[in-house]
Amino acid sequence: MTVSISTGPRATRTADSADPVEREFVSFVRRTAHWLDPEFPTEGHRGPSERGKWTDDAGVVTLLQQVEEFDTQGRGIRSLRLMRLGPPSGPHESTLRVVAVGMANAAQLELCWNFATTDEELRGASAELTVSGAGEERCVAAFRDWFDGA
Repeated sequence: MTVSISTGPRATRTADSADPVEREFVSFVRRTAHWLDPEFPTEGHRGPSERGKWTDDAGVVTLLQQVEEFDTQGRGIRSLRLMRLGPPSGPHESTLRVVAVGMANAAQLELCWNFATTDEELRGASAELTVSGAGEERCVAAFRDWFDGA
C-alpha cells in the first residue's frame, strides 16, 4: 500500500462549496482506477444521499453526507463528506473522501481532501492518495501531476 500526500496548489485551493471538488475527485478516481482494475465501471447509478448532523459540546455543527454511485454489480464510487461548521471561531477541520469500491484483486484506491471550513469558504490543507495493487505507481504519478502541477 502506498500513501502519497500533497500540499500543492490544487490541494490547498479555496472553494465556495465541496460540490465541484467532489465531482473532480470522482472523475480522477474513476480514471485512475483503470490502472488497478481495467474492468472498473466508468459510471454508476447515483443512489440517495445519506445525511447526518450533530452539534458537539463546543457548539460546532458537523454535517455528514455519503453518496454512492454503483453499477448493477455493486462496484463504483463512494463519496463521504464530513464538514464542521460554526460558531464563527472557526476555521474547522473537514474532509472529503472518494473511494473506489469493489475493485478486482483486492486493489484499493481512495482520494481524500483535508480542508478547513469558515463562514465564507473552504480552504484546502492537503490531499492524500491511498492506493494498492498492480498499477499503483501510475496512480501515484497521476496524483502528483494533478495536485502538485496544478
